[in-house]
Amino acid sequence: MRRWWRSRSLRARLTLVASGAVAVGLLTGTVVLGAAFTRHEIGTLDAAARARAEIVRQLVASDRLPQVLPVDSGGGDIVEVVDARDTVLAASLSASRTLALLSADQLTSWPRGEPRSYSDDRLTGLRLRVVAVDARLNGRPVTVVSAVPLGDLLATLRVLRTGLLIVLPVLVLAVGLGSWSLAGSALRPVGGLRRAAERISDLGGGGVLPVPPGGDEVAMLAVTLNRMLDRLADAGARQRGFVADAAHELRSPLTSLRAGLEVAAVHPRQPAEAALADELLPEVVRLGRLVDDLLVLARLDEGIAGHRSTPNDLLVLTRDVARSLEPVGASAVGHSRLGGGGPAIVITGGGGAVADPEALRRILRNLLENAQRHARSRVEITVAPGRVTVADDGAGVPAGDRERIFARFTRLDDARTRASGGSGLGLAIARELARAAGGDLTVQSAPGGGAAFTVRLDAASSRPADMPSNMPVDSGKPGDP
Repeated sequence: MRRWWRSRSLRARLTLVASGAVAVGLLTGTVVLGAAFTRHEIGTLDAAARARAEIVRQLVASDRLPQVLPVDSGGGDIVEVVDARDTVLAASLSASRTLALLSADQLTSWPRGEPRSYSDDRLTGLRLRVVAVDARLNGRPVTVVSAVPLGDLLATLRVLRTGLLIVLPVLVLAVGLGSWSLAGSALRPVGGLRRAAERISDLGGGGVLPVPPGGDEVAMLAVTLNRMLDRLADAGARQRGFVADAAHELRSPLTSLRAGLEVAAVHPRQPAEAALADELLPEVVRLGRLVDDLLVLARLDEGIAGHRSTPNDLLVLTRDVARSLEPVGASAVGHSRLGGGGPAIVITGGGGAVADPEALRRILRNLLENAQRHARSRVEITVAPGRVTVADDGAGVPAGDRERIFARFTRLDDARTRASGGSGLGLAIARELARAAGGDLTVQSAPGGGAAFTVRLDAASSRPADMPSNMPVDSGKPGDP
């Protein structure tokens, strides 16, 4: 029950509470009012029955008992005097002259002076309030029986019950509808704030939440949240500016350092210089790529990357990227079995996509490098209109990590070594570039048990008709004939 209650919206809960409170209040009030009314009316009828019984008792005591008792029977009141043998000695016009209201056994056990309810099934067929008092007529014990009908009271109670069954649901429904409307009106500004916050979150940039008119708590909350958003936007802008500036400033010294190390490796002045250059050059290359990645991320955060959308032949672009790959770790990257040590790359299918060419190249390069890093022997690339799937036969990605691997600087435990692990930015950049182009990047299990990364973009038919749709990548490195 608690789980169901918590799953309801605030508007629904407020409506249910208000309707339930009104229903309980109305029902309780009606029951209390009905009980009080019934007690009062029965008390009035009991007093009338006692009064009539007392009048007749006084007549019996004075030995002036007439055959027809002087009782107004227009309301159906019954008064009779019976002896110990249940014989009617005198009765009102509304009573039977031959048959007593109470049987001999009932008369014997009936409490004296205390009215009781009684259903008369023998004579009148009515529900009565009956009181019995003792008297003595000519020295003989007799009983004066006075009864008043409950018909009017019961009819009034039936009307009240019928009205309750009709009016109570209508009132509860009216209160529920009113509460639903009022709660919706009160929470409408909150819904506007939520929708605006969702738009800001989807756009990934700054924004302003709408401030409701008036100075209530919701308006004050909107003002406070806008101040917080301004501070967050300023902090994010400063952070992105710092990353972009730092990456930009690091590119020049890293380029100079790489050039010097390459010269030292080719033309060493001392044998130790060649060994040192061979050792440091890969680290400088890694650092340079990290700086490039940071600069790309900074541009993506600013929304200035990947906006030059043109039709691209995915098959040609994928083959070019696969040929241009540099060695990853200790293995040379290639096609079918390039260099004899890298995993085989097989490209099938064909199709086009509308995207920024450089952004698309970077997406494919990051996915191919990731696949080569984890593949055991084979990387399969399937090209289709608006879609490229890169699958490897490695260990795969656990289901619980399939979103986490797209976070920045995230590497799984088995990919943290310097020899085989990347910086943790490649997949994050690939997904953000894909989303900046209006597509997405996801990962699933590959048929061979590895990981299958699929990038989806706007499809475009741009592959020349004479280009084959199923062919392996050429052998050789960039620059080879």
